[in-house]
Amino acid sequence: MRTWRGHQSDILDLTWSAESQFVLSASLDKVVRLWHITKDECLRQFQHQSWVTCIRFHPKDASKFISGGGDGVLRMWSVMERRVVASASVASEEDMYTALAFSQDAKMIASGTYKGMCRFYEMNGKRIEKRAQIDVRNRRGRHSKGKRITGMEYIPGQPSTLLVTSNDNRIRLIQGLKEVMKFKGHTNNTGLPISASHCLERGYIICGSEEGRVYIWNNSTKLGEDENAPKEEMPVHASVAREKINSYEWFRAHDGCATVALFAPDTCRRPFVDLDSVEDTPVVVQSSAHRLRRVLKHASQSSGSGHIATGEETMPSSQEVLDGGTGEGFGLFGQVIVTAGGDGEIRVWENFGFPVNLTS
Repeated sequence: MRTWRGHQSDILDLTWSAESQFVLSASLDKVVRLWHITKDECLRQFQHQSWVTCIRFHPKDASKFISGGGDGVLRMWSVMERRVVASASVASEEDMYTALAFSQDAKMIASGTYKGMCRFYEMNGKRIEKRAQIDVRNRRGRHSKGKRITGMEYIPGQPSTLLVTSNDNRIRLIQGLKEVMKFKGHTNNTGLPISASHCLERGYIICGSEEGRVYIWNNSTKLGEDENAPKEEMPVHASVAREKINSYEWFRAHDGCATVALFAPDTCRRPFVDLDSVEDTPVVVQSSAHRLRRVLKHASQSSGSGHIATGEETMPSSQEVLDGGTGEGFGLFGQVIVTAGGDGEIRVWENFGFPVNLTS
């Protein structure tokens, strides 16, 4: 539809405005550029002191955005005035911002740093005020020193719950200022910008991995209101009480690394899938315990990569599909998943399968 040119070096981040008309791009060339989907040329340029690693549009006001980068400064920009209207520092010459997220009400900004620090800021008029911080790290072992945070996402409908991805092979669920859950299984420790995302309707978390797999965890646990959620008086550091989730499913998505994995919106689902019409070669999904497997189909004519099904799976009847079935596997039936990776391909997958107990 359109190709935008102008950056002089690698592009590190993109962000859409809330109404999906404008796009911001951040680059190693120290410039953020503003684009419109109907225009070929750049509308605005915003010069920085160092490379820009992360940007986010203000969710309530497209005339503002935040940026973070190599100089360790978080900036709030006015698009119309082309200037910085507020800023905050990471407070360390050897650290820098690597991930950003706005809360849904746009009152809070969560930021992640290269050294694994998660900082929370509040928008107070024209000021960005630090409210709290937590160290995203293990208590012991080689990851006890904080690792780079590669992704942050507030979970819709849960305003104080933040999903944090970091370069220590961990995904953390932070509620208020407490780390309440930790998800393990994937590989993310070499600095790739891998980021997890959440499917609110069905309570699943999905993430790519360096070895080309896509991992899915069940996060159907309902979190209650956290007593440490942002309030008038928020402690600078928070206590940690976590639950580890080591159970997951995975499938091979790319020959190289899988840096992006997303659940497509429900509007992409087919209202009813006839299992008999599926003819593509399936990819068997393994579970962490090797007890369950789920058959996925590549949406294109290519079969993708991975294990080939043996035909031993017992599929449910069409009536069971219409009724919604039972068990957690039915929640992902018909789910569309989009992945991208180091092989330069974007792939679209559709789940036609259900868990099968291999031990019975």
